Amino acid sequence: MARGAVPTANDEVPVGQELQEVDYQELVDPRWSGPVGLRRPILLVHGPQGFGKSHFLLFKAHELERIRIPYAYLDLADTRYRTSAEDVFTAISSHRERGLARVRDFYPGMRFPLLWIALMTARLELEGGPSEEDGTDKARAEISQLVDSVWPGGSQGWFGRAGGFLGRLGEALPPPEMAEAAALPIETAKWVASVSQIGGSGLDRAFEWIRGRGQGAQGREQATDSLYHLWLQAQEPDEVDPVTGVSNREKTIRFLCEALYADIQNLPKQVGRQPTPVLLLDNADQGIGPLVLRCLAAVPAPSPGRALPGSNRFPEPLTVVAATGETVEGLDLDTHFRDTRQYMRFSGLTRLQRRHVSELFSRSAGGDRVSGEVVELLADFTGGHPGTTAQLVEAWVAVKGSSLHGALTHRLADPASGLESAVTVEERMLATALGADPGDLDTGLREALTTCAAARDFDAGLWLHRSSDLIGEVDRDRLLAHPLWDGEDPERITVLRRLLLRRLARRPESDPAHWNAVHQALADHYRDGGAGVPDAVEREAYHRLCAGQLGWVARHLEDWLATSDIDGQEWVRRLRSVTAAPMRTRPALPLVDSWSAAWQAEAEAGTDTETVLKLVAARQILGDPDFFRTRDLHARCHSALSELAERIPVGAVHVFDEAAWHLRQANKFDN
Repeated sequence: MARGAVPTANDEVPVGQELQEVDYQELVDPRWSGPVGLRRPILLVHGPQGFGKSHFLLFKAHELERIRIPYAYLDLADTRYRTSAEDVFTAISSHRERGLARVRDFYPGMRFPLLWIALMTARLELEGGPSEEDGTDKARAEISQLVDSVWPGGSQGWFGRAGGFLGRLGEALPPPEMAEAAALPIETAKWVASVSQIGGSGLDRAFEWIRGRGQGAQGREQATDSLYHLWLQAQEPDEVDPVTGVSNREKTIRFLCEALYADIQNLPKQVGRQPTPVLLLDNADQGIGPLVLRCLAAVPAPSPGRALPGSNRFPEPLTVVAATGETVEGLDLDTHFRDTRQYMRFSGLTRLQRRHVSELFSRSAGGDRVSGEVVELLADFTGGHPGTTAQLVEAWVAVKGSSLHGALTHRLADPASGLESAVTVEERMLATALGADPGDLDTGLREALTTCAAARDFDAGLWLHRSSDLIGEVDRDRLLAHPLWDGEDPERITVLRRLLLRRLARRPESDPAHWNAVHQALADHYRDGGAGVPDAVEREAYHRLCAGQLGWVARHLEDWLATSDIDGQEWVRRLRSVTAAPMRTRPALPLVDSWSAAWQAEAEAGTDTETVLKLVAARQILGDPDFFRTRDLHARCHSALSELAERIPVGAVHVFDEAAWHLRQANKFDN
């Protein structure tokens, strides 16, 4: 299973991706008919890291392979595709691997003569270019000779020889160099040999289309002009037209996109009666992916009258599905694709809801259901992050629900070999949330992310980043590229931050940025007024509790309890906020014994806030997701809150309500 994959069974739609499936099925339907003058929109599946974008595409690729519908799958994060348009379109139209031209039942004529001619031209190994001295152009002259050598003879037009074209087109294959891992140049002899396979009628149609994009005179001169400009642009892809501001790379991609659609337009008519072939572009927000998407979307819709007699009519049978993040080159999708937005359909992936987590359990456990408490436990831990939730559910089932810690530290067995994995589920989840194996990140960035995970909010994280004694030199943008804090709800902890906090807790005391040192630094930051926030003391208390300063926290909660302008509702809110502080290590003793040792150590030091000490110590232990079912500690919290409610000046009912909640929890669990 791919990293972050949501478990599925046979034909089941990936959990939480039902809306994307509906959009997909609508577009591949051969009966689809959109607005006049528009082709099928590009389906853009988007979402944060680990939300299942790649898995959706891989799931569709597996499905298309099984039911034998032509498809091409490309991961545009692959270094081969990051800058080379030729490599991208070679892979799309390839008759090998995952290319559209692989033979499939009921899909005859899946060949791309126009696109192959364009790609071979772009890769021609020629000498010379425009000469400023004598006006001669060796490269253009050589392309002219190539066109002359394959130019169809006779006066009969290509419409009259459509049947012969369709018959011979299936024999046409590009030279092997086009399918190799390295982008090799094409020799002129191979260009001629490969183009000649298309046959006279096919070449007539091809050059009819090609010369329509040239700027020369008539006939073969215009075709030569068009192919020459394509070759020239491919040689200097980064050069920008000073008039239009368009790069040669974009001009090349435009040409290739139009050639692809022109080939698709002229597939046999029976292809249009089947579900469409599908182009799957993963990580399309990387490299030249955004440019490819814009150019694919901007290809003018065809005129039905231009199609080859007997071939498929508008709309062309091709569905394009791309997966991207929420932004492209720092811009949101609407802004980046504003010029082509009307030709795209955005479909955003969202967090898994409780019902989705229940469905994951049902699939992973063979139909067995689990309690709502367990569903809520795992959903809260991951925040509904699809990739990590799926992994955690799988591990929970594997350890038979022993504990969350047990699931995180479990090593799943390989289904094929039966061997235990070299990494824990926690490490797999961290890689999914990061979008990369932690070991692949440079040490500085990895350690900076771990340190900043201690910060409760975005601004405090930036302060830690600027604190050179805790974090080395790490680029701010690289740090912020990872979602440590939820943009919509900063108080909601992300799964990445949860996992990194566990990593931070394992740092040895000898590390200058160990757990207590980082939280102590953050507490001092709020104490010294550097944060400039109204609830600075509350946030300071949170970090001091993280650092084990239970007495300090209890004294402040005791003072707030007696403050006239803090009523019961506000006091409970502060209690919840402060005691959400995670412990560094799991209690070594039985929970009640650990609780007693924690508050008694502070009481023996002279603290007179024993009731509050008992409450805070118990609630911090209960904050560990594995211990939420602890009856005895819930009972002690109920007792402490009931006593404290009688001491608050205003709003005691809110404190009693909090006590009642703990009582319900105590009655619910008997362990």
